[in-house]
Amino acid sequence: MPNPQNIAGQGFHTHPERINRLGPPKRIYTILKESGYTKSDIKDAFEEIGWQNIESLNKILEDPDKPAILKVIAKAFIKGAEKGDFRYVSEILNHVIGKPKEQTENKHLHKIIVEYGDPNNTTLQTTPGPTAGIEGETKV
Repeated sequence: MPNPQNIAGQGFHTHPERINRLGPPKRIYTILKESGYTKSDIKDAFEEIGWQNIESLNKILEDPDKPAILKVIAKAFIKGAEKGDFRYVSEILNHVIGKPKEQTENKHLHKIIVEYGDPNNTTLQTTPGPTAGIEGETKV
């Protein structure tokens, strides 16, 4: 719990200028999509920019004839390289190329027994479920 002396007079009620009324900053993919670029445009630009060195990326930023999409992606690469944080680039990759499939392992094995038959008949047929690694049992 914070020391009350450290937080006295620090809330939004005393500093309303700290309220982010516009919400969080937009992500680079959203900016590009809102600018009218298609997924294909973004992928093509990414492929063109991805193999450039920092000097070439800076030249792209300075060239007035280069499309805005190349400049935005070049800036994301430069920013990622300077900060050592490639979240900007990975966001583009996830949206355009696709996020790698993540696999999870289900370690909670459960045996399910389904009983079926005529409700008026007292004889029921049972179909057992998997038996390896059973931690519990459920009748349906």
